[in-house]
Amino acid sequence: MQNQYQRYLQLFVDFCKESGESWPPRVEDLDPLLPDYMDLLYLQGRGPQEGEKTVAAVEYNFIAAKGNMFRAKRALKGWRKVSPAQSRPPLPRVAMFGGLMNLLAAGLHDMALMTLVAFFLCLRPGEAIDLKGTNMIKPVKSAGLQFQWVRVAVREQEGGRPDKVGVYDNCIPFDLPSMHWIGDLLLQKAKALPKNKELIFQFSMGEYRKQFSKAASFLGLNGFHPYQLRHGGATEDMTSGARDHNSIKSRGRWRTDPSVRRYAKVGRVQELLNQISPRDIQFCTNAEKRVQRVFLGQSAARFSHL
Repeated sequence: MQNQYQRYLQLFVDFCKESGESWPPRVEDLDPLLPDYMDLLYLQGRGPQEGEKTVAAVEYNFIAAKGNMFRAKRALKGWRKVSPAQSRPPLPRVAMFGGLMNLLAAGLHDMALMTLVAFFLCLRPGEAIDLKGTNMIKPVKSAGLQFQWVRVAVREQEGGRPDKVGVYDNCIPFDLPSMHWIGDLLLQKAKALPKNKELIFQFSMGEYRKQFSKAASFLGLNGFHPYQLRHGGATEDMTSGARDHNSIKSRGRWRTDPSVRRYAKVGRVQELLNQISPRDIQFCTNAEKRVQRVFLGQSAARFSHL
């Protein structure tokens, strides 16, 4: 057992060193580091048992950490619910818009909006579905260029639940010209809530996961999970050159560089796009051009398979 622990611990050590972290780290830094490492294992298609053994190895070698790995345990709980059987590539932007149009055609406008928000803000599914009216920060256009956009506060201190690496009050802007309208739409929805502390999206994660997977399957993409929206948003920023490495790292709230670097692999995205028929690729391209007008009621949505 000790030899097995050492093997899992060494992989975690290698990850930390590659990330520029000193080893051994302070005990209090182990819990924030582990979720980033598990993020990497998840995207590689590894099972949650690898995360469980890594946590056990860390606790075995750092006695003071035992019983204090709260963030790592939360990450493991979410991982067990998903349990990927194979590597899950990031969802490409064009495919995201195709799936989004299928959601709109099914009349699931709120689910379509959450899809946009999770993709462009690089949110974890749980972070997106937990958004409330109080999380929306409206722009102050007279105060300067840096205050021109709608911002979303992720995991407010008042809610008592930090993000996966233990941070509260991450404010993420809809700062690119192509996404301003999404922020405006989200702000309007928040303003329409009877109480600003109510949830913006009134459906369960189970319902969303089912409909999201179904919408992707119409494009020939089976087994897709909402977590691939977060990865897809980072990949889009990285491969399009819209943001530099440090900006993506900050926006996605990744603690380590390897957690960001994996999104530069254009080949994996291209392999996935090759699974979509030319007809459906055209549908996705048209969907991106029309989606804003559909949300505004100026154009009708239609399914990709009709």
